[in-house]
This record gives sequence, structure tokens and C-alpha cells, in this order.
Amino acid sequence: MQLIPINTITLLLIIPSLLILVEYFLAKMKNPIAGLVLPILCGISLIFTALYGILLSIFLFITYFVTRNNKAKENKGPTDIDKMNIEDLN
Repeated sequence: MQLIPINTITLLLIIPSLLILVEYFLAKMKNPIAGLVLPILCGISLIFTALYGILLSIFLFITYFVTRNNKAKENKGPTDIDKMNIEDLN
């Protein structure tokens, strides 16, 4: 079993903690829009990340099905037209 490096754990704890701390101070400001900046940016990044993941999975599925379809055609053997062409040559 491989353990997660301590640097990764530290990063995964420090970044969200800092964002929460910054959001706390932004929310305490008189300007209410300042407190909405981080949640909006996080929401936008989530949307783009999700769209990227969806697009990537769609392309991977398309690649899989095209490859499997081509492989099935190759393994099918000669078609009726191929058989007729062979018979015409004889």
C-alpha cells in the first residue's frame, strides 16, 4: 500500500484553508460583492472542469466505439460482394 506524500496532504489542507480564510475576510467587508468573488470563481472553474471531463469522456467513448466497430468489420470475413468478385475471377 502506497501512502500519500506529506506534501500532497499539506497542499490539500492548506489551499482550502487559505481560501476559506480569505472568503471570511472578503465577506466581512462593506462591499457585499467582494464576498461573492471567490464562490463565483470556484463555481466557474467547477463548470469548466466538469465540461472538460465530460468532453474528454465523450471523445474516449467515441474512440472506443469506432475502434471496436472497425475491429468487428475486420473480423467479419469476406462480404457477399467480395465472394462474388472472387468467383468472377475464377
